Amino acid sequence: MDPQTFVARIVPRYRQEMGGATPVGGEELPAVAQAAQSPGMPTQTRAGRFRYSYTLSGRPMEEDIYCVLSYTSAPAVQSVYWFPLQLYSMRAEKGQLDRQTKLMQVIASSPRLNLQWFNAYQQVWEMWKANVMQSIQNAGHLSRYIAGINNEISAMNRQAWNENQASQDRISRRFSEYIRGVDTYRNPITNQSIQLPSGYNQAWTNPSGEYIVSDSPSYNPNIGTTRNWQAMSRIP
Repeated sequence: MDPQTFVARIVPRYRQEMGGATPVGGEELPAVAQAAQSPGMPTQTRAGRFRYSYTLSGRPMEEDIYCVLSYTSAPAVQSVYWFPLQLYSMRAEKGQLDRQTKLMQVIASSPRLNLQWFNAYQQVWEMWKANVMQSIQNAGHLSRYIAGINNEISAMNRQAWNENQASQDRISRRFSEYIRGVDTYRNPITNQSIQLPSGYNQAWTNPSGEYIVSDSPSYNPNIGTTRNWQAMSRIP
């Protein structure tokens, strides 16, 4: 469940050019991990961004690897479900990665799961959980099973797709906020979201569209003014 260890041990197995990569920084991101939590599920989640440097075709490169790990224990059936919810990376020539990260983050957060594909995936997953896979003797049988999958999308699978997409969107937004140094709040006057500099515990707005952020628990912008400041809640 240590994302840095996961990245260091697992990723190079599938990325041969990173076999000799040198770790040069990184950190865990609790806010991203919190955004990945699913309500009602006893799941542990951890996330982080880790930077590596290496040489590719004679050019010095830097690469950031973004990772969100999910870990669910099911003692009743003596099972553990463990997998990366998100795992992707961005690289550029040394010295250029920070400048290009914002654009690449937009690209990384843009994919959307195809609902029909997700429906088929859920059916295969349910088949596996029911141990039907044991009766499938070869890839040909599995291929014919998949070809015969019911294309009708159940309400349960549609809800699972919606929840999955909402989770991915929250994770992407948190990664983006981390990169840009902002937090997202709900404006109670306009009922719209607004992004303000991160690192503050409280934020207020007024009907004139002005904003105040503060770290002091005793601070109240309404004292000594008639501007009618209203507290804003942070969007998780």
